[in-house]
Amino acid sequence: MFTIFFADDEPFVLEGLKIMINWAELDIEVAGCAEDGVTAYEMIKKLEPDIVVSDICMSGMDGCELIEKCMTEMKKKPKFVILSGYSEFEYVKKTMRYGAKHYLLKPLDTEEIRKTIEEVCGEIAEDREREEDNQRLLRCVEEEVFRKLFLCGGDEETVERARFLLSVPSDDTPLSMVMFRINAHMSLRDIDGFIDELRSRLPDENMLVVYLGLRTVSVMGAKQKPAALRRFAAAGVNCCDSINICSVSGIDELKKAHRYIITHVYGSAGEIKVIENFDKTAGGSSIDLNTDRVVNMLLKNDIKNAESAVRHDFEIMREQKASNGIVRGYISSLLLAMYRISNEIGINLEEIYNEAVTQFGKALSYDISELMCIDLLSNFADSVTNVNVTDDIASSKTIIEYIEEHYAEQLTLNDISNAVYIQPATVSKIIKKRTGMKFNDYLAYVRIKHAQLLMTNTNKKITQIAADVGYSYYYYFANRFKSVTGFSPSDYRRKALKKG
Repeated sequence: MFTIFFADDEPFVLEGLKIMINWAELDIEVAGCAEDGVTAYEMIKKLEPDIVVSDICMSGMDGCELIEKCMTEMKKKPKFVILSGYSEFEYVKKTMRYGAKHYLLKPLDTEEIRKTIEEVCGEIAEDREREEDNQRLLRCVEEEVFRKLFLCGGDEETVERARFLLSVPSDDTPLSMVMFRINAHMSLRDIDGFIDELRSRLPDENMLVVYLGLRTVSVMGAKQKPAALRRFAAAGVNCCDSINICSVSGIDELKKAHRYIITHVYGSAGEIKVIENFDKTAGGSSIDLNTDRVVNMLLKNDIKNAESAVRHDFEIMREQKASNGIVRGYISSLLLAMYRISNEIGINLEEIYNEAVTQFGKALSYDISELMCIDLLSNFADSVTNVNVTDDIASSKTIIEYIEEHYAEQLTLNDISNAVYIQPATVSKIIKKRTGMKFNDYLAYVRIKHAQLLMTNTNKKITQIAADVGYSYYYYFANRFKSVTGFSPSDYRRKALKKG
């Protein structure tokens, strides 16, 4: 859906613009109109339309001034279509300096208006898709930085990047964090929806919402009032096993608090806990247990010694009568070590982690916990073996076949990753290697290929075909279709029908 606004000092022109085109047919809503430039600017600022059709000559503020003001003062800038006469072409050239690319000569022609607006809608759809791609890229950067910070310790460069992403002036700026531990019944698509909801409810627009895996969503930013954090945290009461709030003195303490909460703090469904004091050693204890050593053995396919090391660790915990919290911390630490390595070698551990987390709601004796860790070792060892046959998976076209089956959905790399148990970055590399195209380009190719078949073999409307192959915006579909085939959708259909 797009919105359009009209500005012209001639009332009959405004009325004509409203009725000359069936705007609903183009998926466009008329947001409003104005007869002078000053009123137009105030209404445009308030309504934020996608498209503004404006006359050059208006009282109060002419079209050139209106465009300049909108382009320099508005955060969301509309696309402008200028109305002019032949004698006003010098004004038209001036508007182009401020970003206006389209103009219509009076008297207005219905077909010319329609053609121009369709072109503008295509540009907007491309802008939206590009913005979505940029947002996805930014999310990947955020996840990578905070994964390194929280799971790998974080060097000076990582800390500096985290500070920049958190929009805080220094490493010791007070911070707040809300950590949501999502229950095992939520699919990855459900988690994406929950994250979108969190972003719409942030107590501060500069706060980050980051999913690091391990069914944990962390929301971080400059320190907020406790009441505001509690109100925000309530968003997860129906889908989270526990919700934890804490405020810390800077990035270093944020890193320690995250590690402490994820390894030591558990709660009941929907419970909101405020963590005021935590072990600043972040998961350490008086028992020296090195789970990284165990995972490194697995990477060398030495599962026998890895199991022996885990059994030895549990002997120590039994002898020293380690608390239940330390035992749970050991299991979590083992999971974290596996997860950290998994991101480096392209393994998806979501399923393994989900199974382990379901056990935390039960009473965990030493024997049950030990068996649980041995199972984790076995599952991780299998995953390490499978990653060595990634090329075989790719050559058997598992990933390509999944795209062919699900192209009509709002498909993401995460969806494919979850289906084939390979990390998103690795999936992307496989697609590039096998097709020569980036994921988004290959997905577009598949969608357009199926659209061509529908155009040739069915009587469906082109707008319906666009929706059937996975495009939310018809105009973006039309641009993609032309870039792939060299023809507009309607021209392609006419050509195909003639051949038939």
